[in-house]
Amino acid sequence: MVHGKFIDVIRSVAESTSTFSCFHEDSIGVCPTVKAELCRDNIAMVKTMQAWLLLSHEISPFPTIASSWPNEQTPGGVLFLSLALPLSVPSWHRYCTWCRVITANLPGSDLGMETLRKECGSQESYRDTINRFVDQSGCCSNLDEWPDELIIMLSLRHYSDGRLSHVQDAVSQITYQRTLLTTMDNYIGIGPRWVQPGDFIVFIPGLKVPVIVRQAQGVDRFRLIGPVCIHGVMMGERWTEHSLEKIMLI
Repeated sequence: MVHGKFIDVIRSVAESTSTFSCFHEDSIGVCPTVKAELCRDNIAMVKTMQAWLLLSHEISPFPTIASSWPNEQTPGGVLFLSLALPLSVPSWHRYCTWCRVITANLPGSDLGMETLRKECGSQESYRDTINRFVDQSGCCSNLDEWPDELIIMLSLRHYSDGRLSHVQDAVSQITYQRTLLTTMDNYIGIGPRWVQPGDFIVFIPGLKVPVIVRQAQGVDRFRLIGPVCIHGVMMGERWTEHSLEKIMLI
């Protein structure tokens, strides 16, 4: 039994299937089975981040009291702030470029796969990047036979002279075993992948972060699901010691 405060309910959860696996130089020479797994992991990473971006665009306006840059009304700004990337103009510009590349194969993209390949292909080192990618992934050298998601991952290495790599590294780490979620009160957050719509977000005195709990079927008891980061409430914006409730955890 603990005392806590129910502050919100999870509304939507992005479909997240990626792992932390990404191509590295030391993957050259590994067996074909491992290379095939690396390919699948990188495809899953692109699809996961596309799902995160699409879900983040559902949040407008964003109900946080704190003022920060970029502001929460900026398209993609909510996810940028939630990823905890360096809060600077160059970092924001790289993030915006990363968003354009990661969604290049989606309907309505202002970049598009054809333009993406042309812009990368105009750089002298592009062929070297392709060759290293082929060695590491076991893919054929004909990009026309590649899934769009692998071309996107290749482009993230090469686009804008490789300046998107640190954004992708941050994304790879933050998405490991986590998913993006939205709440009934129109907040956005990052929590464990096993969260579900309808789970509760709770503040418990003594804990540094809010947690997610799930009501057990047919009883007034709850299972602890895990910690969650909700942008706009982590500095105590919605915390009050009044009206605490008894919460039975099982």
